[in-house]
Amino acid sequence: MLPGVFALAASLLLSSCAIGPEGVMLSRERQEENIPMRSIPAERAWINAPDTQLVLQRELVFGPEQRISLRNRTLVPGDNILMIRTRSGMRASGPLRFEELVRWVGELPPPFADVTTGEMISDNDELGSYLWTEERFGNDTVCVLGLRRVNSSMRQIPGGDDVMDIMLRNCVAGTSEDALQPLLAASITSPALAQSGAGQSRLISPLAGPSR
Repeated sequence: MLPGVFALAASLLLSSCAIGPEGVMLSRERQEENIPMRSIPAERAWINAPDTQLVLQRELVFGPEQRISLRNRTLVPGDNILMIRTRSGMRASGPLRFEELVRWVGELPPPFADVTTGEMISDNDELGSYLWTEERFGNDTVCVLGLRRVNSSMRQIPGGDDVMDIMLRNCVAGTSEDALQPLLAASITSPALAQSGAGQSRLISPLAGPSR
């Protein structure tokens, strides 16, 4: 019996699965669905983003996740948000992969639900490369979807991990450069500062819960 028990334990570890309360084997993704977010002070945000309203965090199987709710001053429905995860080891090797990020978030936020990797624009700043695309509404409103991976040679990664993966959805009355500001080097490398109202909002966002 013992060899069989050890084999099962090893198999579960390798497959990142666990046994649920009813004896059902749960994947890592299913485990993470049930991990709640908690509100934390704005000064503990990993990115010093303009218009921060609320900072939420949870500890996942392979590292923490943080979600920063940004004020939406446009008429475009949906939440402006930064979604951030840290990773280490094999999960931190190589560039950020679009398909991996889509699996992480469950689905891309509107109006980018149908965006493919071929539609993403590659750009650079002081921290290296990032990917982004945009949707325009009328004459002065633009929404951006931005993705990037920041490693420990660029800035200190929370928890001593190796990389920080970031997804931004931001709609603004202005330019795409304005909308991309939370994803760019100036926001990522600046220390977080408590902003007026940040961390005090009781906004309940549909993105504040589990990914799926």
